[in-house]
This record gives sequence, structure tokens and C-alpha cells, in this order.
Amino acid sequence: MAYQSEIALAQLKGLKEYEIVPSEEDIPEGKDREAIVKVRVNQNFFRQMILSGYRIRCSVCALPKEDLLVAGHIIPWSIDASLRMNPRNGICMCVLHDKAFDNGLITIDDNYKITLSSAIKTFAREISIQRGFIAYEGSEIKLPDRFIPDKKFIEFHRNNIFEG
Repeated sequence: MAYQSEIALAQLKGLKEYEIVPSEEDIPEGKDREAIVKVRVNQNFFRQMILSGYRIRCSVCALPKEDLLVAGHIIPWSIDASLRMNPRNGICMCVLHDKAFDNGLITIDDNYKITLSSAIKTFAREISIQRGFIAYEGSEIKLPDRFIPDKKFIEFHRNNIFEG
């Protein structure tokens, strides 16, 4: 397949794989397959508990569109099973801010204010970064009516997930 040789040549030139465009005949067919997956039991209960506490708004930007909101975990689901349903380990964010939080690009300080990573700041001149992140740096998150995020959990996120 010519595409594999193009990848090898592009890598020698220092290009990333996503910068390589295959020819039409090298594009594989999209297929389905069956899979057995684990499902998070009671996740919907957790989601409703978190979203209602935040009045169905992103804690960072106040986006009110429920299907664009995530009931995220401050200490990830995979790290501590005892905290999976703890509402003080939950935070409501829109999909953009949740993804950035999960990937350590943003965090929250002890005063519940947004802190940005240097990785985000390197793109500070981009209008999308200015609007989506820079605009909120140092702003206090909107806190829920109940189950305020535990500062120990936020500290864990800052120390173990955030990429400063």
C-alpha cells in the first residue's frame, strides 16, 4: 500500500501523521464491529445530581445547553472507585472545558479560580483560545447550590493532572 510508504517518508521529513493526506484509493472502508463494553452503572444519577447543583450551567462559562454539559470527575473515575459517586468530586463543565480539565490544560486553585496551563497559553494569540480560555483565567468558577467541590480533590487535580 502506497500510503504506508508516504507515512514513512513524511516522518523522515518531520511531519506528523495527521499532516499526511492519503490518495483516494488508499482511504480504507469504514466498517462496524460488535464489542463488549463496560458501562458506568449509576452514572446518570451522578450526572443529574451534578447538573442540578450547577443549575444546568457550565461552572466556567455558564453555558446552559444540557446536551453540551458534562458531569465530570475531579479525581478521575479510574483512579479512586470510592469517589465515583461522591458529588463533591463532581463538577459541571461544557464539553470544551471538561476536555481541557481532563487533559490538565486547566485547573482550579484553592479559591475556586481558573488557572491555565502553559500549553494553552502558547496559543494565546488565537482568537478561539482567547474566547474559550484566556477570558476565564483568574475567574472564579460558578459554584453549585450544594456539594461544593472538595478542595482536597481539586488539589489532587492540580498536583497530579494539571500540566502547569
